[in-house]
Amino acid sequence: MTGTGTDPAVDPRRGSEHDVADEVAAAVADMITRAPARPVEGELDRQLWDGLVDTGFHLLDVPEEAGGSGGDLSALAAALDVLAHRGAAVPAAESALAGWLAARAGLRVPAGLALVATGAVRERGPGRLSGTVTVPWGRHADHVVVPVFGEDGPAGVAVVAAGAGRWHTALDVAGEPRDELVLADARATDRASGPDPDELERRGALVRAAQLAGAARGVLDASVRHAGVREQFGRPLAAFQAVKHHLATMAGEVGLMRSAVDSAVLAESTARTDPGVRAEATLAIAAAKAVTSAGAGVVAAAGHQVHGALGYAREHDLGRLTTRLWSWRDEFGDEGRWQDRIAARALAGTRLWHTIAGPVPTRQGEAR
Repeated sequence: MTGTGTDPAVDPRRGSEHDVADEVAAAVADMITRAPARPVEGELDRQLWDGLVDTGFHLLDVPEEAGGSGGDLSALAAALDVLAHRGAAVPAAESALAGWLAARAGLRVPAGLALVATGAVRERGPGRLSGTVTVPWGRHADHVVVPVFGEDGPAGVAVVAAGAGRWHTALDVAGEPRDELVLADARATDRASGPDPDELERRGALVRAAQLAGAARGVLDASVRHAGVREQFGRPLAAFQAVKHHLATMAGEVGLMRSAVDSAVLAESTARTDPGVRAEATLAIAAAKAVTSAGAGVVAAAGHQVHGALGYAREHDLGRLTTRLWSWRDEFGDEGRWQDRIAARALAGTRLWHTIAGPVPTRQGEAR
């Protein structure tokens, strides 16, 4: 992502949107440095989260008229990249997705912490909702934005108060909340027609891909540092060929992951003003999630090989990153799901090379 280590002198990406992304990334990194606390499992980093809310970074890429802070997709991706790189315990992705979903339905983002639900509920009557959904970080929510199904299929989007249902708390492998909200004829506080749930999965896949790329880069950076200072038989680990191989493998995967996410962000941004490239943007997002989910396992395994038993200790920062890689790789579709969708797209058309090789958006309104 922009603003996360790329040399401006050789960065081929240009334009004011990338300048904004650089500034956002730098500001988020500074907030993390000033809020070094490590919360216990299931708790969010309140100081860091308050800083993100104060600057509006929790609702980047959500229109101001919907209660967001504006910005663009590249700024959101840059912020998520930095937060994931540093293992921050905040629901930035889930808040941004909730804001995006509400705005797409023409609703204002509710006050307080609004989070997105994965899954959907049934509408049994006007504004009366029943069903069970998963809400990452749900125990900290004030409101939940949830897709709604009616008798004939997708029926829109609803906002429910966090106290409208019963909660079952749970943690994922990374110690982050993956709570369940059970609604039984609960009343929505707001309701509108909205995007199909497939659109939420698509958007969620792009958001998780950005986080996966950031966390993988964090594992690589931690491994390079460890190999440079840790010694074995009087030599730094980095001097051993096997360790060099692991580091090179991680570097290659991280490069692929970041490139795939950059391409997907650019394609999706272009599709906003040029619906004609919507299919290409969907393909780019599918590729980004497939590449980052597959790469997550490779990077996590190689990182633990470099660190040895040390990296498995709960007190070690490596585990904060690798466990997130293991969790995020499966959310909003794992690599197999998105690879299947890419294959289906290729098999359904006659322009196979066009599907594989282009067109790839390079700048607003251009393609190559």
